[in-house]
Amino acid sequence: MDQEEVKEETLPPGFRFHPTDEELITYYRVNKISDSTNFTARAIGDVDLNKTEPWDLPAKAKMGEKEWYFFSLRDRKYPTGVRTNRATNTGYWKTTGKDKEIFNSSTSELVGMKKTLVFYRGRAPRGEKTNWVMHEYRIHSKSSYRIHKQDEWVVCRIFQKSAGGKKYHCNNSRAVNRNPYTLEINNPSTMSSQMMQVDHGFQLAMRRSGSRNSRIQQGFSWRFVV
Repeated sequence: MDQEEVKEETLPPGFRFHPTDEELITYYRVNKISDSTNFTARAIGDVDLNKTEPWDLPAKAKMGEKEWYFFSLRDRKYPTGVRTNRATNTGYWKTTGKDKEIFNSSTSELVGMKKTLVFYRGRAPRGEKTNWVMHEYRIHSKSSYRIHKQDEWVVCRIFQKSAGGKKYHCNNSRAVNRNPYTLEINNPSTMSSQMMQVDHGFQLAMRRSGSRNSRIQQGFSWRFVV
């Protein structure tokens, strides 16, 4: 990886990649399956989940500290079947619970599904459960976003659960915009002028949280959109 590529994948201090379920499906996955050769996402890399153990994924991610995002091609267990091969060298991903429906926040259209999987060491049915969790996003078969070309791509969120069962990440269910890189600022009035001039074509937008006061308030969420 050359110096320019490293620069492009590095965000200024304070930024974090925090997409909604809807954004992962309707923007990132749709663009990936439409043009997988040319489309690149700053925060989402490509990985073969069948050849990578979950604890090795953070090192392969483009960014992220507590959750990591990847595009991956689904590996069919059988050439003519529909079942997905979810085994790695040391274990396997096992589906847990029911798939969650993801809706378009503007039209209420069903756009996709989110599948939750947990990683087990060993081989089924005697595998040992770990705290590694994956959310796998796919487009719904009847969605207007459905594209059959290269439709085997999925987008995944990987994270670990704490000992108490709580997730390290939190997901905002409301889609505010696409490509969300969010900067939380406790006191915007002290933000340096350098941070107001963001590189890479970012635009600064302000989202007020429950306040009717037109002045900048403490605790605002600043969103930078590409």
